[in-house]
Amino acid sequence: MTAGFVELVGSIHVHTIKSDGVGDLKRVARAAREASLDYVVVTDHDTKGYGLEHEACYVDGVLCLFGAEATLPEGHFVVLGFPGELPHLDGMASYVRWAKEVGALGIVAHPHGGGNARVRVPGKPWRAGRLPDVGGIEAWSYMFDWTDAVRPLTTLKHMLRPDDALSGPRPETLAWWDERAAEGPFPGIGALDVHGLRTLPWRLFGLMSYERLFPTLCTHLWTPPLTGDGREDAATLLDALRIGRGFFALDSLACSRGFVFKAGERLPGDNALLSKSLKLALESPVEATWQLVKGGKVVGLAEGREAAFGLSGPGVYRVEGYVRGRPWLFTNHVRVVADD
Repeated sequence: MTAGFVELVGSIHVHTIKSDGVGDLKRVARAAREASLDYVVVTDHDTKGYGLEHEACYVDGVLCLFGAEATLPEGHFVVLGFPGELPHLDGMASYVRWAKEVGALGIVAHPHGGGNARVRVPGKPWRAGRLPDVGGIEAWSYMFDWTDAVRPLTTLKHMLRPDDALSGPRPETLAWWDERAAEGPFPGIGALDVHGLRTLPWRLFGLMSYERLFPTLCTHLWTPPLTGDGREDAATLLDALRIGRGFFALDSLACSRGFVFKAGERLPGDNALLSKSLKLALESPVEATWQLVKGGKVVGLAEGREAAFGLSGPGVYRVEGYVRGRPWLFTNHVRVVADD
């Protein structure tokens, strides 16, 4: 583990009865507790929902944060850490500008979500362009990864075993993430976009329910120890999320708790000073195949539960982990800078 930090595991992009989800806050928190999550981030469509009734708070032992998902024809935009209600603005550029002005974290939701009419999920890609003030990106969206894969002959199989349909983050999404991270902090998250759908055939198999999805794609964050005060702990979590001090993983494939990736003693989201002795190293709770990515290109390969990589100069580095050939874990970037 990393000195001075604890690992928080949670689910981001959760809908409730305050928009088009089926569960109230108590059900969401109960399902999160049963999945051994530390936090959930609720982002109802076009409203802060429960966040208008509560500050960030603990429910059933789970830290609950409240944001909103601005829903426009140009795309969807998840906003976290803002006061009051989500305003009604004209166009995505206005939402992105407003989020920056009020100090919120604005995240592009499912940027390349193509949708699938076979399972009644419309396409919702980002069409607003590479707006410079966007603060982060859903690098892996469970819902839209799943819908991309469903075909007439595989529908039943993928309803019964939804994780089998996942192919991992889309290459164009990873390319955007890497390009922006080279310019400054640009966190990537694993997002569920879970609604707990009640209609058939979803209800028959419990597909996309909170209980089914919460143990799957999780975002892990390293933070200072929490205090037990909901408001203070939410601020601590958001600080880590803003800079990308963490990683996301398909924990239903293999539990990733305890994974660490560092440049020297620096974690993802941090800057590390380039030196002859600086190494990139990881420790994993399970055997995996590892790719070291610098500026969008694979520059190193390794196998096992531990790995160390040399550096090829300044830049932004992250690692990808694969278990049994399947995408599993993606870290945020650590920035290696030259000593001027």
